[in-house]
Amino acid sequence: MKVIDQEVIEFLKADPSFEFRQGVSSESFAIRLPAEMYHANTSAISSSRLKTISRSLAHYLIGEEEAESDEDDKSEKECMRLGTGVHSCTLEPHLFDAESVVWLGKSKTLLKDGYKDLVKAAEGKNIFKVADYKKITGCAQAIRSVGNGIIGEIIDGAEKELSIFWRDQETGIWCKVRPDVLNMEYGIYDVKSTRDAREESFTKDAYNKGYYVSAAMYKDGVSQFLGQDLPFVLVAAELEPPHGVLPYVVDGPALEYGNEVYRRNLRRLQKAQETNEYPNYPFLVRQARLPAWARVED
Repeated sequence: MKVIDQEVIEFLKADPSFEFRQGVSSESFAIRLPAEMYHANTSAISSSRLKTISRSLAHYLIGEEEAESDEDDKSEKECMRLGTGVHSCTLEPHLFDAESVVWLGKSKTLLKDGYKDLVKAAEGKNIFKVADYKKITGCAQAIRSVGNGIIGEIIDGAEKELSIFWRDQETGIWCKVRPDVLNMEYGIYDVKSTRDAREESFTKDAYNKGYYVSAAMYKDGVSQFLGQDLPFVLVAAELEPPHGVLPYVVDGPALEYGNEVYRRNLRRLQKAQETNEYPNYPFLVRQARLPAWARVED
């Protein structure tokens, strides 16, 4: 991860399409990158990769996609696809409309030939069933309308998906973040589609999915780049009608926890790079326990 050198930075500066911007910290910068290029870049660690270290360094080493077996689950993939659609439609509705096609058929199997023709005509655009398209656009509209439209105003007055890179001062590891919304006045906003936006359900998901760890890393990256400590807000939006939306500021104990895990994982990665040792789970025979909800049926 210690591979972004001055030559690379000079190359990025020379190409105007990247819109290179030097950060307040001498070893930080921001550039405009297509999402595919950002995710394909392995010269810096993202929050999603960093979080796999909480599982084990061995899982980090083989890559997140291979480590997470649930990525093979069709329902999980479909949920992620809808979430990506909500994300795109919320941040840049005009681009979402230009890059989407609605499938009017009822079944991809029964009308196989017609669907194949649509795929060919779509030329790489995203194809959504009518019901899914309505979910996505309805959810995006709910997000932009919440609080009498304040979230929509924050989004429209912000920089969207700016790629920020910086070298961590303690470990020397290059890191990267790509905030959904970076508004200098209101803070960093991250849109999350969910089944249930209510506090009891969503905060549990936020903990399990490492959103608090991401929040700590995003705040750090933005601070290194801008020299400002901006608040981090998760915007939880329900995919199903009536599309309930609740914003959550990540601070206090949640942020302290996220920062502790973020810093610990960076230190663990630094040590692994120095020793070239990426251990799996520690060997320890554990006692099998029943889940809290388990009970004996009468």
